Amino acid sequence: MATNEGKKNVEMTTTTTGKGSIVDATNIVSNRSLGSLASVGDMFGQQKQKLTGSAVFAIFVGAIAGLLFGFDQNVFNLIFDETAFRATMGMPPAVEQCGPAAGTEPLWVSNRIALIQALYPIGCAAASPFAGTMNDRFGRYKTLWVGMVIFFLGASLQTAANDWPMLMAGRGIAGVSVG
Repeated sequence: MATNEGKKNVEMTTTTTGKGSIVDATNIVSNRSLGSLASVGDMFGQQKQKLTGSAVFAIFVGAIAGLLFGFDQNVFNLIFDETAFRATMGMPPAVEQCGPAAGTEPLWVSNRIALIQALYPIGCAAASPFAGTMNDRFGRYKTLWVGMVIFFLGASLQTAANDWPMLMAGRGIAGVSVG
């Protein structure tokens, strides 16, 4: 059965089985929506793809990036208990004891620490849906440079932070660059 959708001719085949009809709509998807999958298929055809040095390097860089993401989160966990950090950010000293008889952090301190820690992955999640579009529109080189500049801005804000709103802004901006 052939139908017209705007300017595009679409063909769908219907197969009847014992449980009903199955519509094969694989040719409805345009090459643009498949992104680079169509070009990869055209380039390699039926040949088996080989693992190249560039692919190994990309895998290695991705693995290192994941490790650095976790390292960043853990470093901030250590900083939150430092007396100088808490004094600079206007927080009371950390509770040093454990157990039922130990004191607890004030709720506002716990919430502030949680928000500072969470803004980095929230920034990543907020920006990641746009990364592919930016890559397609501007290219990988320019997109990486924009990401590095944004990360430099976020890292600079975190380094120079003398109060918690500035630190939170730096964490969020750095997260956006990673996303």
